[in-house]
Amino acid sequence: MFRILIIDDSYEKIGKIKEVLNEIAELDVNKIETASDIETARMKLSRSQYDLILLDLYIPERYGNTPDPDNAASFLGYLRIEEDIYKPYFVIGVTKYKDIPQSNRRDFEKHLYHILNYDEMADDWKIKLKDKIEYLISIEHKIKYSKQYDYDVAFITALQFPEFAQVLKLGEQEWQEYKNIINDKTNTYYITTFKNSRGKTIRCVAAHSEQMGMCASATLTSKLIYTFRPRYIIMTGICAATSKDIHYGDIIVASEAWNGASGKIKDVKDKGKLFLPDYRHEVLNAQIINCVNKLKTDERLFFNIASGYPTTNGKPPYTLKVHCGPVSSMPAVIQSKEEVGKLKEHCRKLMGLEMEGYGVYYAANHTIEPKPIFLSIKSASDYADEEKDDDYQEYCAYTSAQFAYHLIINEFDFDL
Repeated sequence: MFRILIIDDSYEKIGKIKEVLNEIAELDVNKIETASDIETARMKLSRSQYDLILLDLYIPERYGNTPDPDNAASFLGYLRIEEDIYKPYFVIGVTKYKDIPQSNRRDFEKHLYHILNYDEMADDWKIKLKDKIEYLISIEHKIKYSKQYDYDVAFITALQFPEFAQVLKLGEQEWQEYKNIINDKTNTYYITTFKNSRGKTIRCVAAHSEQMGMCASATLTSKLIYTFRPRYIIMTGICAATSKDIHYGDIIVASEAWNGASGKIKDVKDKGKLFLPDYRHEVLNAQIINCVNKLKTDERLFFNIASGYPTTNGKPPYTLKVHCGPVSSMPAVIQSKEEVGKLKEHCRKLMGLEMEGYGVYYAANHTIEPKPIFLSIKSASDYADEEKDDDYQEYCAYTSAQFAYHLIINEFDFDL
């Protein structure tokens, strides 16, 4: 869908330009709009995204005003500095006048924009305009369906506090709000760069959901993938452990994530309502599993992570470890040994419960190419029982984020 905005106060010239545009088979004529003055053009740019603007060099500021080439020049500056508009990808100046001041021509040249000399009696300008638009359409198509990664890592968390706050503490550079997205008002994105152990610059983006749950996490995962094309997407945060072999604060990497509520509820005679599970799971990349399993014996790594926590308050009295195994995502917080037992009947090696991992894994594994490598790293803050509390959540958000950081800096391959 290639959209064009023609900014021109000559209806005759607009008609001639549209005749050329109608000859381009890939162009939807319904996506061609016009504005007869700069004020109207600004209003349209605040509402819609255009791929190309065809800008008359002698254009009035407002309807009824005298056309002036300075208005076109100031409009180019407006496009560069204004943040709350949908900026066009390309601008072409179109004029029938030969006496355009050199200063106005230089305004186009410094932005690498072209000026097309319009002549209703000649065909040269028509050929140039048609060729340029056909080229831009082909480029737009290739960019839209590009099979290349852009960012290296995307972080996602379910909660702003304490989970996302710990992500924003990672690295040596300040995280900056990413402001180049004006058509997404429901999430805020932050970007930064890390330097890995081989000296490579790692471009990172991070965002948190506005609520817990698989739907919210799957939606945000898809938005991150479509907008930033990350090579890796990592969810960090807190979870509940389902095994006493896992201590408070321990890190759990989900070797597989499954939807613990998938199934069927039916009435059974003499038994009442019965839940018949139909668990669906998504599996972690085998190389990531192998990497995590090798790190289990790295006592120095986990000592350094634990000792880096800035306070002893809310820090459990256990040696930090990492585990890799099945994790179930549930649509509700579980605080019942009985419910945990029911889940473990179907997965005796179940390690953890949380509410988002399956959504992240499913969205990342069923997206467009190039698909990111996905993983969930969450630390155990409780045991999903009646004694569930919030004492260790801050520490767990910290350890999960720090382990993710170690993987990025020292383990992950960004040269594939």
